[in-house]
Amino acid sequence: MNQELRDQMKGDQFRLKLLGKTVVFIDWANVYYWKNSLKKEVDLGKILKYLRGYREVKEVWFYFGTDEHPKSKLQLQQAKKLECKVVTKPVKFLPKKVESGEIAWVRKCDFDLEIGLDCFEKLEKFKSFIFFSGDGDFATLYERLVEREKQVIVVYVRGSLGREVWQMKKGVFKVELPRFGDMYKKMSPRRRRGAQLPVFKQKVRKKSR
Repeated sequence: MNQELRDQMKGDQFRLKLLGKTVVFIDWANVYYWKNSLKKEVDLGKILKYLRGYREVKEVWFYFGTDEHPKSKLQLQQAKKLECKVVTKPVKFLPKKVESGEIAWVRKCDFDLEIGLDCFEKLEKFKSFIFFSGDGDFATLYERLVEREKQVIVVYVRGSLGREVWQMKKGVFKVELPRFGDMYKKMSPRRRRGAQLPVFKQKVRKKSR
């Protein structure tokens, strides 16, 4: 454990040392799949409760796609009820051929551009930027924020952090979600085995010769 981490730990309670007004960005499609590593599902309500224990945190932005799946709709409703600033757009389903010869329609809805633009609209207002995402594509965004003397904190889980971000040594503080304590939903054994966002399949017809 490095000295910076020791300085931010007080007793059993992990505390971030925020340097000023703080904005949080939650890339929920990325966070949702952390359950594959954690073997349990992240609870947005518990994350929000933890973050609002910091007087420096002024805004929490939540990014997630809109589709017809009931669970997806419920997640967006919950984020709004918890007073997140919600950014959404329609989900795309892209075809991917699997070993069985079927086509799996895979959920795709990235918010890299939206998060990047929103960050730069907030440069004058905030000193500290917290990201809940393991996406390695954000490495350039983090570098630009550090160049502008912003505090950058990346929350991730083991096995989910992109190599580009993991290799960053200067200006980016990386912290594993479990250090915040119990941030998880209670899951039934069936769901714990790997409930997923929807994937639709159809068989591929073989062409007659």
